Amino acid sequence: MLTVRENSFPETVAKTTREGFMSASHFPVVRAMSVQAATALARYERHVRKLAATWLDMELYTVVSAEIDEIQRACAGLPELSLPWTELLISHAELIHALWRGGPAPDAGTVQEVDERLRDHLACIYTLARRCLRLADRRSGGTVPRH
Repeated sequence: MLTVRENSFPETVAKTTREGFMSASHFPVVRAMSVQAATALARYERHVRKLAATWLDMELYTVVSAEIDEIQRACAGLPELSLPWTELLISHAELIHALWRGGPAPDAGTVQEVDERLRDHLACIYTLARRCLRLADRRSGGTVPRH
């Protein structure tokens, strides 16, 4: 869990972007945080797909849990990412819950539910990753397609 100390960097970035007075010197840091989140999301996606296919391998679950914390830290100081981050977190919890309910020998209904939850979760991952890349690109002056 991320603990935000008074005047910590993520809180400072969030405050400056909310209040609209972020200087040009902050842009490289915001870009780096956005790219870091997108990179973590790519790793996370690979592991989540594998986790869903193996029906909750506990070692892999530990990796996925650490990655979700890493994504949170990267997104914490970027208010533009708060909504897609929250959607990702909720979707993550729903997918893990469905995997837990299914156990090692899921029935057909549970398999279908996990497939649906995984599909929804992957959509959340893609949405957040696109937002991260768009934010990083905007801060560098380029353009990213808006698929």
